Amino acid sequence: MKKKNYVPDVLVLRDDEGNESELEILDTINFEGRRYVVLYPVDAEEDDPVIIMRTKSEEYFFVSDQRVIDGVYDLFLKRLPPEDDEE
Repeated sequence: MKKKNYVPDVLVLRDDEGNESELEILDTINFEGRRYVVLYPVDAEEDDPVIIMRTKSEEYFFVSDQRVIDGVYDLFLKRLPPEDDEE
């Protein structure tokens, strides 16, 4: 459940063909001396995976190293607040 007055940070990325994707920035994490962002497509379905990209000077790069992806994702999960059981 999202908090009242929640306004997500949204990043718009454009691919080589000019197609735009809107991604919500869920977290920024430093891992092994590099900075990564954990992103989630604004129009994603509930069970779609997050996207992890490396960032440097406002540029974003896809990550192909599974060890890095797993390490960043593990840190992301540890930083999540506990879920409330109340609905």
